Amino acid sequence: MRWRSRWGLALRNARRHPRDVVAAGLGIALGCAMFSFFVGLAHGVQDRVLNRMYPNRWVQLEPAQMEIFGIRQSIVDAPVDAARIQALRALPGVESVWPRQRSRFQARLWGGEAVFGRALHAEAFLDGMSPAALEESSGALGPEADWRTRFRDWDEQIPCASSEECVRGGLCLGGICRASTCAPFETRGCDPDERCVALACSDDTMCGGGACREGQCESGHCAKSCALGEREGCDPGRWCVPEAAGGGHCAAIPCEVEDLPIRRGRTASTLPGKVKGPCLDEAGGVCSPRRTCPESTTCTTRSVVAGSGWCEPPLPVVLSPFLVEVFNSTASQVFGVAPITDVDRVLGLQFHLRYGDSLLKSGLPAHRQTIQRAEVVGFSDRAVHLGLTVPLGHVERANARFGGSDARQSLESVVVMGRTNEDVATIVEAASEWGLAPSAHSEKALQAARMLRLLAWVFGLVSAVILGVAAIQVAHMELLVVSRRRREIGILRAVGASGADIRRMVLLEGAAIGLAGAVLGNVLAFLAAQGVNRGAEIVFADLAFRPDDLFVFTPELLLGSVALGVGACLWGAWPPARWAARMDPVDAIRGGA
Repeated sequence: MRWRSRWGLALRNARRHPRDVVAAGLGIALGCAMFSFFVGLAHGVQDRVLNRMYPNRWVQLEPAQMEIFGIRQSIVDAPVDAARIQALRALPGVESVWPRQRSRFQARLWGGEAVFGRALHAEAFLDGMSPAALEESSGALGPEADWRTRFRDWDEQIPCASSEECVRGGLCLGGICRASTCAPFETRGCDPDERCVALACSDDTMCGGGACREGQCESGHCAKSCALGEREGCDPGRWCVPEAAGGGHCAAIPCEVEDLPIRRGRTASTLPGKVKGPCLDEAGGVCSPRRTCPESTTCTTRSVVAGSGWCEPPLPVVLSPFLVEVFNSTASQVFGVAPITDVDRVLGLQFHLRYGDSLLKSGLPAHRQTIQRAEVVGFSDRAVHLGLTVPLGHVERANARFGGSDARQSLESVVVMGRTNEDVATIVEAASEWGLAPSAHSEKALQAARMLRLLAWVFGLVSAVILGVAAIQVAHMELLVVSRRRREIGILRAVGASGADIRRMVLLEGAAIGLAGAVLGNVLAFLAAQGVNRGAEIVFADLAFRPDDLFVFTPELLLGSVALGVGACLWGAWPPARWAARMDPVDAIRGGA
């Protein structure tokens, strides 16, 4: 018997028993609809909600802590240093490792007139992260081509009196902390596009602990090479300084603020500052009259009472979508301002940070406080939830400058990204042997992921039960159909149909019911999902980063749902198919008569 004939018989038989077919098909449709709906919801919540709060495949490790009277304290001595980071990178399943450090000094911020109509004031908490960590972020929000290149460490000028005031590995050369040092006399230690800049000296005290040799420090610092006359040769806030041997190197532009009383106030962005000393133009000559700091930079002075400093671009800041949602739900009411519904207005927002000062306690002496201009350049699910995410190098230098000697000794935590979600558990287990444990935030992420998987399994089990009941209904229906069609089956056997043909015919009837029911179930699941999405839009209308769709219906999910529906019907139709295939033609004709 040909497949076309089998399909024709199956469809005719289905039309003869519409009630039974509809009852069985609705059961399959309900089971498949529940399966697709809840599994799609679980995937959507994981991908578009939880991964914003707890990035996928990420875990933040820190020295193991215990909560004592509500305060988390370290219980082991497990510093996060370069050796530990290298060991973590060598673990199987590890894709990337990034150090992370929080600010350990008091700071406050103010600004936001362009968005809120007036300046808001708050404490500032900084979280330093490597720009490479955000460049690989899959959950980045905002203008992709812009903020990823702007979130970088501009290596601002940090004044110092000795190398002990610089971040680990840095030297105090010429009164400035230098992170990358080199040997001018041996012409080594810098990248190919850099050159080693020698510093003039009169004695060893000017060389950061090194020796003064032939009027130059034996240790220099690396600076980007440039050609005089090239406008794009240096970073913002840098100009090309000519050298006696030819060519030039990029150096910070010195500046000064003439109206110091205004500089002490809260209008620093209106004071770009005047370039101090010889003003090099693009051709390497002296320009007149004196000009202000280049566009997009302002004069960042050594302290709030100092009148001189360097032209520097704003500190790039990345915010978490969670922070915006917390502001909309709570902080906006406290400040008496409207919630942020259009996040594009926040992009490019500039504000000010005052390091060494606080709204909650007395600050450092004025000569140790500085004002830093900052700018929001983007949003990322990997940014710290309650605080400002800035380049790691900036936090390290600021901790060394304002937090004292203890604040610059080691990193506090490290973020590890596994190749798969399953690798994260293996990484956490291996790191525990070194005294490292997931942070409180990561522990919540792991708990949320486990809970979501448990719920998905529960709803999957409920769907399986419904499909099982539907399969039993299919078996019952097919048994009745086969019993009523015994004479017809006997005649088919008498005219040449084999037992296998009869079995395939019955199974095709079951497969047709399963296919129709599964397709109907997926359509119902999709319609129900659209209804939930519309309801979510109304309920969460004030959320700035609400997901447009809470569901993820992948082709694999839909095909799997169809396969489950067809499989359940085939399983239910198998016993009646075997019975029909084993009927004796003569007995079947007599029994049917």
